[in-house]
Amino acid sequence: MRASVVFMIVAVTATALVAPAAAQGVVRVIVNGSPLSLAAPPIVRDGQVMIPAARAFEAFGAGAAWLPDDRAILISNRTGLVIRLRINQSTAQVNSETRSLPVAPTLVGEVAYVPAQFVFSTLGAWVRYDEAARTLHVASQIKTLHVQRAGDAVRVVVDATGPLRAETHTLVNPDRLVVDLHGGAFRPSDQDLPVGYAGVTRIRAAQFQIKPYVTRVVFDIDQPVDMRMTTAARATRRMSQARRRIVQST
Repeated sequence: MRASVVFMIVAVTATALVAPAAAQGVVRVIVNGSPLSLAAPPIVRDGQVMIPAARAFEAFGAGAAWLPDDRAILISNRTGLVIRLRINQSTAQVNSETRSLPVAPTLVGEVAYVPAQFVFSTLGAWVRYDEAARTLHVASQIKTLHVQRAGDAVRVVVDATGPLRAETHTLVNPDRLVVDLHGGAFRPSDQDLPVGYAGVTRIRAAQFQIKPYVTRVVFDIDQPVDMRMTTAARATRRMSQARRRIVQST
């Protein structure tokens, strides 16, 4: 009987939108390795990337709504986090907490722009702006990695703040099973965990690559193993203003 490994990713799941490569000099926003398609081009103010709110945060399970009476943008994700930003106001309301903004939201024509680093970070993303390349890199954060016994299998549970794309392959001499988590910024310290069960001797995890971010999980094995992967999305919560749309040019 072959041993078994169960690999579970717990994350807010959604699909990033892909756009053609940006022209030289244009600011790009890369979310989990893919260029983000936006309603209008990003702009930079005081080192902060400003982007149209419409559809920008769907890759992290969040939607945006325009509140015209308040001149405000309401961003809500699947875990119930609500971010309220007002045009030209230097603070934001995050649930019941007031937070300072690096740059106030603004209207450019009829398009509502918000500070991308602040919103993505508040949604749980790992965010870095490469000023030389004029590129904002956004990745899901891997918060924890747990190893458990599950009957005659080893189960590994990865808790992430956003979507991950898993790719598996094997290495030999010595035998290893490798899982690369594309779009994952590994926030714990490097892991090296003894197992000694179900054909797995050790499990190691670390940041394998950045720009784009890849976390690598390595299973040292002493016999052939089968692997099964699952994704458990967090509970969703409807936006109270779901039918209102962000103002954008047509």
